[in-house]
Amino acid sequence: MTDLDATEQRLLALLEPYREGLVEGTIYGMPSLAWPGAAKQDYLVAWKQASRQVSLYLLPVLAHPDVLEAAGEGVRAAQTGKVTFGFREVDEELAGQLSDFLGVLARRYRADHTG
Repeated sequence: MTDLDATEQRLLALLEPYREGLVEGTIYGMPSLAWPGAAKQDYLVAWKQASRQVSLYLLPVLAHPDVLEAAGEGVRAAQTGKVTFGFREVDEELAGQLSDFLGVLARRYRADHTG
């Protein structure tokens, strides 16, 4: 297993608590998790391993940019685009920050779909 494989596995483990009630799919060939019946461009997360990092695409950041204010420094440093976050490795501190951030995003995403 390469370091990026380990990073991807760590990120997927952090996503595990938020899978309940979501369906797996793909967007632009990337695996994703979305609300059942949601439009293709309405997913909680998609991910992709590239040559230098593993990227998470966290679409709810577009609808709720205020969540970034509460994100930990490590999460903010990993932001490479509006909804893109790139990780070469995930240490314990970053894992904790990311877990908290994903929890907030998942709650907001679910609230958007359940009213």
